[in-house]
Amino acid sequence: MSFKRIPTFLIAFLFSFSLSTVSVGQEELNDQQIISNVDEKIHSAIKSLEQGNTKAAYLDLVLAERIYESIQDKSDCDFTMAAELKKETYSKLDKEDKYKILTEKLAAEKISKEKIAESDEEEKEVNKFIAEKNIELYKLYSEILDPSKGFAEVVGEEEFANLKSQSETVYESISLDSRIELQMKPLTKGIVGFIFSQVTIKGCSEEFTSVSQACAPFKVPFVLIWLLAGALFFTFYFKFISISGFK
Repeated sequence: MSFKRIPTFLIAFLFSFSLSTVSVGQEELNDQQIISNVDEKIHSAIKSLEQGNTKAAYLDLVLAERIYESIQDKSDCDFTMAAELKKETYSKLDKEDKYKILTEKLAAEKISKEKIAESDEEEKEVNKFIAEKNIELYKLYSEILDPSKGFAEVVGEEEFANLKSQSETVYESISLDSRIELQMKPLTKGIVGFIFSQVTIKGCSEEFTSVSQACAPFKVPFVLIWLLAGALFFTFYFKFISISGFK
């Protein structure tokens, strides 16, 4: 059989299939490299915690989370254990370190907002992104200015007053509906958090191995248990009314 007799569409199909196979293989290879980098950072963070270097551990976990986001296929991965470790590590940081992290986030958000304002996107889209950034900025300001955090002792009264003034300026640029949402969110968050709190049925080993082998604990929403208990109680109390009621 000569090459000339092979249909053109078959040649095109075989060529595209070979390219897609190579592409998928390359993606899998890249994902494995990324997972390896994530694992390396998490293990480094664990080692830093053992040595008492909380700040270095937190920075490693932040970097691990950023690298993790670049994984194409996360179907076999889980970052839950590392995320909980990051949250726990942050709570152990000194006030000075927490303040520095928050102000760095604040500066990054400001730069991002400036870039959006200078972009060539449509005015409607730019305004939408700027509105979202203003909300994020106000949240950061609120966290820094929260009296319970004690950051006033770290920065001094003058700098703290300056931050408060900046926060008020940002707040004025936020729309009325977003302001209402910001004020009501702490209340609704508490209510939703209680109703949809989860009960751990099966936990995982506390020892981290890899995000590709991480164990996601089996949790059930409390509201589901509540509804199931109520359904069972009233089913027996009314003597299976849903069945016996049919005549």
